[in-house]
Amino acid sequence: MIHWRYGNVTSIITTRDGYQECAVSTSEGEGRAVVLTGLIGTAKIGDRLILNVTAESLGLGTGGKHFAAAIAGRLPPDPEGPGHLIKMRYTPFQMRCQIAEEAHEIPDELDGHIVVVGELHSQLLPVACALQNRLGRAARIVYIMTDGGALPIVLSQQVAQMRQAGLLAGTVTIGHAFGGDYEALNIYSGLLIAKHELKADVSIVMMGPGVAGTASRYGHTGVEQAYNADAVNILGGRAVIVPRISFADPRDRHYGLSHHTRTICGQLTQRRGFFTIPRLAGPQLDLLFQQIADAGIHARHDIRLIVADDILRLLAECPVQARTMGRSPVEEQAFFQAAGASGFLAADLFLADQ
Repeated sequence: MIHWRYGNVTSIITTRDGYQECAVSTSEGEGRAVVLTGLIGTAKIGDRLILNVTAESLGLGTGGKHFAAAIAGRLPPDPEGPGHLIKMRYTPFQMRCQIAEEAHEIPDELDGHIVVVGELHSQLLPVACALQNRLGRAARIVYIMTDGGALPIVLSQQVAQMRQAGLLAGTVTIGHAFGGDYEALNIYSGLLIAKHELKADVSIVMMGPGVAGTASRYGHTGVEQAYNADAVNILGGRAVIVPRISFADPRDRHYGLSHHTRTICGQLTQRRGFFTIPRLAGPQLDLLFQQIADAGIHARHDIRLIVADDILRLLAECPVQARTMGRSPVEEQAFFQAAGASGFLAADLFLADQ
């Protein structure tokens, strides 16, 4: 199940809070290894690492690096602080966390709070840029990271850069995801923490980097978008659902409105939400509306057509680089316009309440 190797650290490539990327030499050649310093300590040149090389042996994308499981011969110090609940339970990396639910008494309603619910991590930046553009730099935008992709939030360089650029006011990691400003056990408590403890004006929910998936209808972690959107509405919030749209993806199942979105919003969601469509060129827009009709989404959600051309300019001016599946906003305009449209609509809904 796991491919293990030893690797010697030859150089430190990247360092940020809780994260290192190191060049390593293994019996099979040179490679790169991720060190989660909060789990195993800080690596130094010359250290011998015990590496999980499974992802790279499979040629995976986002997760396709070696991951250090331990620094041979050196244990990290015991952590300090409160908390007795466990994430990554019943694995060698089970960790004690201070869970927000045990430390705070929080209301159990969202009181109309607006939450943008996406599928992919690459939708986070355009949504946040659109929100801040409409609401101003003082807006409190909170990111709730699920465990559908990467589990450690420190793995997202984009989140770190967005924090530095003032695009995010706080983070919550839910399920087995970890490392946010607050830890929560599930989507319901994560939403409530974002609203009532982090005082979010608008929250954004989506997985961390990466997605696990197959070509099948239900066999991907993106299906979480359905129950995340429903959770928002069950708690009395308002869910703005980000559609996955592409006219650059070579896979037929993701052309136009992705089969993920068609399944999630046409079949799996049980509560009515806002469903945004960017105003694209005529033939592209015609295809999207046909796909929406064929999937039955128009009967289940409030469809909003939003002009989102400005998101391409905002992303070009943003100090944080936007990419999805290796493609830039210039190469994947419809994808980023779709995410931007959801951010613009969420901002308009917020402003209408003021």
